[in-house]
Amino acid sequence: MSSRPTLRFLLCLFFFLMSSSCVTMDAGEMKKVKRVAIIGFRGRIPEQGESLTKIIKAISDQSFGPKLYRVAQAQLSKSMGWNVLALKKVAASPSLKSFRKEKISKVITAFSYKDHYILIPGLLEPSTAAAALSDPKRRAALGKELGVDALMTMEFKIEPGVVGGFASDRIARLTNQDKVKVTLLECDLMLELEQVPSGKTIWHQPGIQAKGADSPSVSIFNIPFPDAKQRAVVSSFSNALAAHIRDSKDP
Repeated sequence: MSSRPTLRFLLCLFFFLMSSSCVTMDAGEMKKVKRVAIIGFRGRIPEQGESLTKIIKAISDQSFGPKLYRVAQAQLSKSMGWNVLALKKVAASPSLKSFRKEKISKVITAFSYKDHYILIPGLLEPSTAAAALSDPKRRAALGKELGVDALMTMEFKIEPGVVGGFASDRIARLTNQDKVKVTLLECDLMLELEQVPSGKTIWHQPGIQAKGADSPSVSIFNIPFPDAKQRAVVSSFSNALAAHIRDSKDP
């Protein structure tokens, strides 16, 4: 009889250790960071039948990705005290342009046609950015060109927020527009911050989920989002990023 509680304890400990091992955070090194460039960025909305069609259409506007980047830039600058480079400056990097040309065909074929991706013109897809960061020469060249202490990638997934206890329930409710607001979304975000030129990862944090606000503001960090469906996505993303920042300050 006594072996069962022990087994449960061991299983709980095992899963705790597994989940904890996925997080890397060097608070001391992060305090040294002053200038950051986000070089990899991708959002994904898994195929949900008809439930997210209107939201996907709303964020297909080419201006949406760059505006979402500005939200991340503003939030990191305000909360972390970093100088996060503007998108135009990052995208103009000759090293980044060169790597983009080499890898673009592989990136496109890797995407699933069933999912919708939020990409930002001029930046890399995160797995491509990881390949660039693993090369010391490219990493050093990027750091020198951009004049930064660290390079960052962001990858996130947007899904319907939990309404009931089961996935089928939340999808059914999303389909019925009379019973749910389009703001009912949640974001699962992963951040990766790597030092230049050492290549040491000082902030790797996956799996924090956050829901969007019930009534998101039309303007977030003074960046206007007049479309309600765009605001739903931005609010979810912003809340998830804020949760990561809180964790970084109170590990």
